[in-house]
Amino acid sequence: MNEARIAAESNRVTRAKPNDRFRAIVFFFALWAAIVATYALCVFGLGGPGAMKGTDPSYGIVPTFRFNTIYAALIAFMATALRIEHRVLPRDFAALRGLVAATEPEWEQWRARLFDTSRSNFAAWLAAGAAVGQVVNFLGWRLGALVPGVWPGHYLFMNGLATVLFAEMGVLGALSLRRSRVFLAMGRRARINLLAPDEHAPFARTGLRASAYWFLGSSIASLLTLDAGAWGIVVGVIAVTLALGFVSLLLPSRGVHERMRAAKEDELLRVRLEIDRARAAFRRERRPRRDRADARAARLGDACPTSERVAVRCAYTRSLRALPAGAARVMARRRTRRPRRRRSAPLAGRLETRPTRSLQANEASAQPASEPCERAARCSRAKSMH
Repeated sequence: MNEARIAAESNRVTRAKPNDRFRAIVFFFALWAAIVATYALCVFGLGGPGAMKGTDPSYGIVPTFRFNTIYAALIAFMATALRIEHRVLPRDFAALRGLVAATEPEWEQWRARLFDTSRSNFAAWLAAGAAVGQVVNFLGWRLGALVPGVWPGHYLFMNGLATVLFAEMGVLGALSLRRSRVFLAMGRRARINLLAPDEHAPFARTGLRASAYWFLGSSIASLLTLDAGAWGIVVGVIAVTLALGFVSLLLPSRGVHERMRAAKEDELLRVRLEIDRARAAFRRERRPRRDRADARAARLGDACPTSERVAVRCAYTRSLRALPAGAARVMARRRTRRPRRRRSAPLAGRLETRPTRSLQANEASAQPASEPCERAARCSRAKSMH
């Protein structure tokens, strides 16, 4: 009863709202537009209308503005990813309550690791990501060529946007790895039903969703190579994010895959044992029949002396030789062919009373040939009597 109640509660919680995706899309574009609008107002208000184009008219809009616009899109995307995880992850976690064999203390410990992040850990992740952003921004300024005549405020905004972006990436990366390890531990305690693999979909959904953040973010970040002076740094950062995406994809479902593989091996072993048991029973049923047939053949061999069996064999062989070549092959094939069912008694009697001409001719031709064999049989019986 308790498991049924837990399953019903899990199904109710995991039922996603139809407008979740729409809200996520609206949140992304609204945040991106807000960041770009704030940036553009600061450029026009502090740098004037000429700060958008720079001193070189061949550039049109200054490349640094486009670069910072892509930064703003990445910041909005990472914020949307964090928001989605905050709303959707509790549903997947609740859906696994009836599938994971865990006690209440273990379940509460997993819940705390997923959702109860301390402020110190959160601040440490933010600081680490911001430090990485400062290092990447510094290397970009040193290795890349600065565009002449660009308003310095663009580079200040670039530094600030890079700091915010890498701080979000630090938080999302730490959460992804932490949650992947939790789902890995849960998967190793999952109950496996090979006939209903859809029950373990939350493990796959968690990995696919976490990897999609990194893969989509990497595709957006690839646009930075169009205006980046040091595109090698951008490629290096994209390589790191792709590696995080692959880890986030494979790690959450690894535990349940191990359990399913072990369950399949146990099931195959059970099937093989059942097959061996059925084969042994079938052989035990056939052995008495085979023993009775061997005993009957032995009794027949004892009743018929060896000399008579040899004589009959010789007569049959000579009768086959007296037949034409085609008829002899047919008779030999009939000896090795599977025996047919017995005919009914009236029909068998009629066949015995009306022999065919070919059989009469074969018996007539086989009689002279079988005389030496019969003579040898009589001689052997006479010797045995003496």
